[in-house]
Amino acid sequence: MSPSSKTDSYRITGLHNLLVGHPLPAFASDHSDPTMIQGVGWSLPAGPYTARQIVVGCASLLETVLHNLGPDDEGQLTAREMLLDNLASNLNLGTRESSLEIPLKDPGRKEMAEQAVKIGKSIVTYAREAKDVAFDPNYVIRSPCEGHLLKPQVAQLMFGPRSLRHLMQIYNEYLHQMVLLRDALLPFENYDEVVIPIVPGPGKRHLGMRFTETQRMSFIAELMTKSITQASVFKLAQSLLVPSMSTDNAYGFQYKHGLILPDAVIGGSSLRLFRYIPVVLDETVTDVKLAYELEDYYSAPLLDIGPAKHSMTLQVTAIPSKHAEKGRSPG
Repeated sequence: MSPSSKTDSYRITGLHNLLVGHPLPAFASDHSDPTMIQGVGWSLPAGPYTARQIVVGCASLLETVLHNLGPDDEGQLTAREMLLDNLASNLNLGTRESSLEIPLKDPGRKEMAEQAVKIGKSIVTYAREAKDVAFDPNYVIRSPCEGHLLKPQVAQLMFGPRSLRHLMQIYNEYLHQMVLLRDALLPFENYDEVVIPIVPGPGKRHLGMRFTETQRMSFIAELMTKSITQASVFKLAQSLLVPSMSTDNAYGFQYKHGLILPDAVIGGSSLRLFRYIPVVLDETVTDVKLAYELEDYYSAPLLDIGPAKHSMTLQVTAIPSKHAEKGRSPG
């Protein structure tokens, strides 16, 4: 997908170069506001973020821990290597420290497992590259135990003579933020491009990615107990990007930072994942729900499809603008 030569449309190359909507300018945000303010504590400043930027915003937690652990012994694994290796094990599947286990009983859950591993590896890469960030060596946080397991050598490090009592709390918050980010990105095929709005609020429920916890738990419960549906994946995507919007009878949506559509609709191969497109269909409003034409597919008229007599060529035609504005799908 790429911007077209026109200024008023966006070309979806995966769908016969279909032109849609109005392209948004290239996303850029430096987030110069500090994530740690003396006397206030850690948070992600309000604003839009990519996954990489969220990892960088959380890096001050890790840097505070590393600073207080002090210098490393020569010839031994560094504390940075140990703590990031632990993160990699938390975000992987099938390890002792895995934060998520997905039963591989059907294609949907297999796809989610592959997605989780892929996103986890990207987050670890971002984390290893996030250095030289500002931090507060005197920062203290009370972070409830979230059950993220430590490797034996990391447990010895965090509870041994090099550590301080509060450092495990800070590292726990860092791990939890990374796990929440991984799980929040599961619905998106191009997860590294999605623009996530962060809106801080009162209490720990709104610190960083913690606003995703409620819907995350519902999604994981479904993931563990039954076949995953596109509707449940869509609900997770919507709760991350525009939580105030209803998901009833919807297959996609426009929000301030772009458009979310099923990957299969725009030429992708996934039947469950969604794709972020940096375009808006209607510049006069912020949020637009894209609804199916029929509320119940059982009410659709039945057609008698006879045997094919000759081959046909598929032609893709753009939906007229009046239908696009209403967010209606022809089927």
